Amino acid sequence: MTRNWLSMGIHDPVRVTDVAVAFYADKVAYAGNQWEHVMFVLLSHGQLVHQQCKEEYAMDLIQEIKKRNPGLICARCFKADGKLVDCIKEPKLAARLYCEAMGAR
Repeated sequence: MTRNWLSMGIHDPVRVTDVAVAFYADKVAYAGNQWEHVMFVLLSHGQLVHQQCKEEYAMDLIQEIKKRNPGLICARCFKADGKLVDCIKEPKLAARLYCEAMGAR
């Protein structure tokens, strides 16, 4: 990670401001998939990527991203207009809401 860019082995480098959501989970199950010890990153265009890693590493990385991108959402789920949005189940919606909140098109 640099001041403006995030590089993860699972994706090409992206601008830190293009990271809409980042969170860590010990265990996640969805749509027949199961992940353990995984960091999820939702990009502002709606692509959700994940990488298995240690919790300490993920939390440190999320904190650094948050310093450079104060609008970052650091949870799998958040409320918008009274509706609970799940970033794994609805990544495109979560990304769109992030972009609207940040004033992006």
